[in-house]
Amino acid sequence: MLGNPREEIIHQAEALGVNVIMMGSGDKVRGDRFPLGVTAQNIIRGAATPVWIVRRGASQRMKNILCPVDFSDHSRRALVNAADLSRMFGAKLQVLTVAEKLPRVYRGMPLYVGRGNQRADWEERCRKELEKFLRDIDLEGIMWNKEIRSGEPHGEVLKAAAEMRADLVVMGSLGRTGLTRILMGSVAEKVARELPCSLVMMKAQDMVEQKRSSKAKARKAGRKFETLEKMPR
Repeated sequence: MLGNPREEIIHQAEALGVNVIMMGSGDKVRGDRFPLGVTAQNIIRGAATPVWIVRRGASQRMKNILCPVDFSDHSRRALVNAADLSRMFGAKLQVLTVAEKLPRVYRGMPLYVGRGNQRADWEERCRKELEKFLRDIDLEGIMWNKEIRSGEPHGEVLKAAAEMRADLVVMGSLGRTGLTRILMGSVAEKVARELPCSLVMMKAQDMVEQKRSSKAKARKAGRKFETLEKMPR
């Protein structure tokens, strides 16, 4: 097939109605802005279909899946699909949200409390929004936990992936700005550049066909999870 690789791959994916575009990774060379190459970078940016980058030497067994979320629609889709992948592979799922220590937009808001209370109030907002975000996600039947970290977003995602020995990171390629500024496109791209393990970049489509039961919300009351919070004060 002749033509522009990016355009042809995306066109074929759309024509065939595939659920995911899978690509192998190359080796990261010192100084590379994007170790996967220009074509992979452009496909990640341009495809509506989820893109799964398989890191060279990746294990065929999937034990640990990391899903960073920022409460956006794209990260919601990423988490729903990450949960389904966890069921399929019998893998443990870690849900991670990274909050900046005290975002500028928050620091500029008129508050009638001291800086210490301001930080505590910001952290509490992050916790409440994470609980709200998880409320409608069906996590029944899988081992999972949630973690809140404070710091620089893409750096904390990479640390978490290394610490849990993640086999796969599933994340949204677009996110929100403002008080929950976590996984904007630039952050997702930075994680992809480092490629700590195989990576699924979720887009406008689901990777796993979704069949949600009407009892999903009722089941949430029976979920069991472990809370890990790493927010230095």
